[in-house]
Amino acid sequence: MGPGAWGLGARFAYDYLVTPDFYINVYNQTSVFLETNQDYGVDTSTLTAISDVDVKYGTEAIFEVEPNYTISSGNGIRTSFALPLTYTMTGETEIDGNGGNDESWDLAVSPFVSVFFTQWALPMEFQLGYSTALSGESAKAGNTVSLQVKNYLRF
Repeated sequence: MGPGAWGLGARFAYDYLVTPDFYINVYNQTSVFLETNQDYGVDTSTLTAISDVDVKYGTEAIFEVEPNYTISSGNGIRTSFALPLTYTMTGETEIDGNGGNDESWDLAVSPFVSVFFTQWALPMEFQLGYSTALSGESAKAGNTVSLQVKNYLRF
């Protein structure tokens, strides 16, 4: 969304425990963006700023289902495997009442594995993940590989 765009939103998350080691997380985040009056873009014929236009950025909704399985082993090591499936859709942007024809949706999968060393003097978690779009329309289709290192304080 652009500068000065205000919105209202809500989040919902629910974990369904299948077994003590396996759960399914269901998540939703929905946002509705309010109309704003602002400078928006550049007129390509005169190369001047387009000013004082009414902009409606529309809506955005994210739905995610994430099965997660954790294995605990000796010495305080926990290994987790997850397979999040995420559906994202965004509504059309309107500028002075004219639709931008920029609505989009995508379906992505982002599997990851993490190893958490809980008994270290400084507990650490290492998470290796991959993300890719399975399908979509007018959405960015990137592939991402990530490595996260998380440090936790022990009190």
